[in-house]
Amino acid sequence: MEARIRTTTSASSSYFALIGMTSASYNVSDTFGANATPPVNGAYFAASSTSNWLAIVRSNNVETRMDTGMPTTTAQTVFQRFRVELSSTTAQFFIDGRAVAGIAAGANGLMNGATVGPNVNVAVAGTAGTLYRASSVTNLDVNYVRFWNDDPPGVGVSGGDGLSWDDPQYSQDAVSGSNSGLWYLSDKTTVVDYGMLVSLASTTATTSRIRATQRSNDPDMVGVYSRNGHMTGDMIGNISVATHGRVELSVNTSGGAIAKGDRITGSSVPGIGAKATTAGYIVGVALQDFDPAHGVGKCETGTVEAGDCVGTIVVDLRIGWDGSIGDVFGTFDGAVTDITQAVADLASEAFSAGAEFTKLTIGKVVAKTAVVRDFFTRSLHILPSGSITLPSGSAQITGTSIFPSGATTYFVPNTQITSGSKVFVTARALSQTPLVVSDIDPGVGFTVEMSTPQGSDIPFDWLVIQTYNIDGNVGAVGGSIPPPPPTPTPTPTPAPTPTPPPDDSGTSTPPAGDPPPPPPPDDGSGTTTLP
Repeated sequence: MEARIRTTTSASSSYFALIGMTSASYNVSDTFGANATPPVNGAYFAASSTSNWLAIVRSNNVETRMDTGMPTTTAQTVFQRFRVELSSTTAQFFIDGRAVAGIAAGANGLMNGATVGPNVNVAVAGTAGTLYRASSVTNLDVNYVRFWNDDPPGVGVSGGDGLSWDDPQYSQDAVSGSNSGLWYLSDKTTVVDYGMLVSLASTTATTSRIRATQRSNDPDMVGVYSRNGHMTGDMIGNISVATHGRVELSVNTSGGAIAKGDRITGSSVPGIGAKATTAGYIVGVALQDFDPAHGVGKCETGTVEAGDCVGTIVVDLRIGWDGSIGDVFGTFDGAVTDITQAVADLASEAFSAGAEFTKLTIGKVVAKTAVVRDFFTRSLHILPSGSITLPSGSAQITGTSIFPSGATTYFVPNTQITSGSKVFVTARALSQTPLVVSDIDPGVGFTVEMSTPQGSDIPFDWLVIQTYNIDGNVGAVGGSIPPPPPTPTPTPTPAPTPTPPPDDSGTSTPPAGDPPPPPPPDDGSGTTTLP
């Protein structure tokens, strides 16, 4: 069975509320008082002197109870759904779709197989245990009571306050109840309520903590705090986060009016969704319109006039990156025309609020203006009539200083200096001796020296260039002067071979070591022709 209930007073020792299933003849008002007796058989929620709702199973007057951890004070301000599901072996207890207790059957089965029926009751005690039905301070506001023999029905049931199961704000069924997810812990830095968009704050091997999403296009979004989803896995937290299916989500119109099919992301209001206007991370797709300024949807908090209207729509969860929204590269509010504007763009949230790419590989980029925080390149070419503009001043990479007359050393403070800095100085006036950078103090500055004092001040410009070695560390490249190459050993010239005297026979002997002359070619006649 399930009942949607709101109490009108806090629990006390003179107050008793029961929601669940009991023996058919049991009535709280008949038994509550100085000698109150609970039902013989039943499975129900109970609230009296306890600060939390109790889950109770009674089988032939043998009672098993569990503290649900859900405070009784919550139901004083909002309606809550109390559900008890019975099987032959267990009794499961749910509040707003969250499993809060489970009690197994005893040796004789659940409630000894007794017949029970739905029961929603409240009573207070009078003097000496005299019972009475009091005024509104002891009422239970009942929106509906449902009872079924199988899975919950999927049809709308009108409630006493005009609300119905067909209203997506309270739907448990096909409209918004078809979602599943995981349990999370809150990191307790933000307020998280049902219908809020949540993001991962921290995670370990055993637990994950969430917080209300703080902005649009948040890559850490994990889902929506759901009051009626089906959570899977071990219950290691107290926040039920829907990650798949359909779910109710609190939204505003900071991204414009919402229409069915619009992608939904976070907003600047913690936990509140809004229409996504650029490619990026989304939580899902709107299944309902929301435009309260034109009578579509209603403001549950805030007003349209004040610009802080927040309502509820149902979204189909599709958590992740969506590049189909608007221009994947975002839009410009205006062209960057000077350094100040470029610096402002870097300091803004443009890199996180716009389209985000982990890696983008392009063969060629042509752009009129590029604002880049870190730029890596293999070669840099300045086009004809181009120029290089560098920042100048204190703690910058360029600047101008004045070497005082009569001095031989001068210190230039500069926090940009590192051990691998190369400092170049150029005198702006004639001097008898050159300026030399004699010392570098990383993070502090550098020292300029002259061997001979000058009779007047010498203004000079300086330029600091950072270097790095091949290991990627900023600093000078280490090494030593290589030894000279070895001197090659000369190869001795061999003594000439003496020429033998001529032979008187008219023939000669070839010098030793010369190859014999090749044989004459064969003309095919079997004879050899001599020259």
